[in-house]
Amino acid sequence: MLKQTQEEVEMDTLKVGAKLQDPESGVEAIVIRASTETGLRLRPGGQVLLGKRYVCQSCGAEVLVTKGGDGEATCHGGAMPVAEPKPLPSSD
Repeated sequence: MLKQTQEEVEMDTLKVGAKLQDPESGVEAIVIRASTETGLRLRPGGQVLLGKRYVCQSCGAEVLVTKGGDGEATCHGGAMPVAEPKPLPSSD
C-alpha cells in the first residue's frame, strides 16, 4: 500500500484505501469511504483510538484509525465523531 503524506493526499484526489498520517502526533488512518467534497485531514489535538472508525456527519467520509494517539480526524474543519456500530437483527 502506498504511504502518502498529508500534503500529497490533499493535492491528489482522496481515494478509498489512501493512508493518512499526521507526523506531529503520529496518528495514522486509512480512508474507508471518500467523498468528492471532503476536506479530510488528521491534525494534532484530541484523542483518536486504534481500530475505531470516524465518520463525517456532512459528507459521509469515513476513516479507520490504524495508529492511535493524540490527534483528531477532521473533515470540513470540524472533528469527526466515532461511528456508531450498526445494531444486529434479533435472532428470535
